Amino acid sequence: MVRFCLATPVLPGKLESLRDFDITRKGPRQHERDAFEKHLKTTKEIAWLQKTPQGDLRLVYYEGDADSLKWGVEEIAHMKDSYAGWMKSKWLEFAGLDWTKPSEELLAHFPEEVFAYEAKGVAAVGTRGMCLALPVVPGKSQVAREFYKTRMGPRWQEEDAWRKEGFKTSREFQWLQKTPRGDLLLIYGEWGGDFKERVEEFAHLQDEYSRWVKGKLSEITGIDLSKPFQGPLPEEIYAYEPKKVVTVHQ
Repeated sequence: MVRFCLATPVLPGKLESLRDFDITRKGPRQHERDAFEKHLKTTKEIAWLQKTPQGDLRLVYYEGDADSLKWGVEEIAHMKDSYAGWMKSKWLEFAGLDWTKPSEELLAHFPEEVFAYEAKGVAAVGTRGMCLALPVVPGKSQVAREFYKTRMGPRWQEEDAWRKEGFKTSREFQWLQKTPRGDLLLIYGEWGGDFKERVEEFAHLQDEYSRWVKGKLSEITGIDLSKPFQGPLPEEIYAYEPKKVVTVHQ
């Protein structure tokens, strides 16, 4: 399985081109889109638009059944049909990302996964994915890596209990991504309820583990996470999940 989150800048003046791209994929070209995604073995893709002081970002969360990310990147580069050509031209136009370049050069844009949590059992009612990009203070990327190693290693039992009993979560993944604007911490999570309310809930948690998590994240991002998130939340602009066929045994 392939899983990643990717942040790309929206080039100045290209916001409407981006919106048109996603509207067209969901509407007039959805059948071509479905064939394209089936070939790439896509099982989920959600995109958001996040406004930041440094400019707009497009965030994409992707899951697929391919064996590797490199395979998917190379497949996109080699596809010559009309839809693939249109898709690649639009990415180049609004993000400056050239899918025709060698796979090694393209893969350098993709982030490093540093954290993963998946709860056992059924997700909470109303669960919906959300992605958020936070800045990484210069020189703090290695601090972030050590922080996540600790969460997934020596403090994993506390992390697991916190997720089950405190800040309940169905799934959460985090990445570090290098960009021309500096390193970013990308967070994709699936939680029940309204996302803004969950952010405020996180800010108000006062147990020892929550204070440690918020303190380290505040050190890494330069944002006081004991206060509710002040910036505008990302706007979901695209979602694709292929319909699943259910076989009924009689």
